[in-house]
Amino acid sequence: MIQEFHPRRTAIVEFALPNLDGRLVRRRDFHGKRNLVVAFVHSLACSDCQRLLEGLKRAESAIRDWTATVLVVARERPEQSVQQPFPTLVDLGGRATASCLGAEALPYPACVMVLDRWGEAAAAWCVQHGDELPTEQVVEALRLKDTECPECGVPTPEWLEQASSPM
Repeated sequence: MIQEFHPRRTAIVEFALPNLDGRLVRRRDFHGKRNLVVAFVHSLACSDCQRLLEGLKRAESAIRDWTATVLVVARERPEQSVQQPFPTLVDLGGRATASCLGAEALPYPACVMVLDRWGEAAAAWCVQHGDELPTEQVVEALRLKDTECPECGVPTPEWLEQASSPM
């Protein structure tokens, strides 16, 4: 089962969480620099959460093409040193997850949210099974955020892009 949220034009709640080395990472650290794909998982040991992260890893090249970074926010600290493909933050108890996605997202093992470089939420999906994440929609949300006019949020019309591109 997949639940899609439409958090259009809303700023995300600021979060500051420790990474696996204990260093504090803030969402604001990326402000104005990079779009973010934030994967909220309940456990790094969960097979569904691992499948979700594997799907994002397969899409990583396309995600990077849209000036985006993937961050993982886990609600449990791993018991052992687990190698992760993306920077991982720890949200013990899920307070940051609930404030970002809402309490209705907590029953889902994994959620993914796309944020533009200013911290504005573009889209979010919560899934019961990691292989349900529509990675093509994640990439499309990044493309849309990257092509929107920064002042008004309206995408540049395709005909204007073609007219302004060098032949």
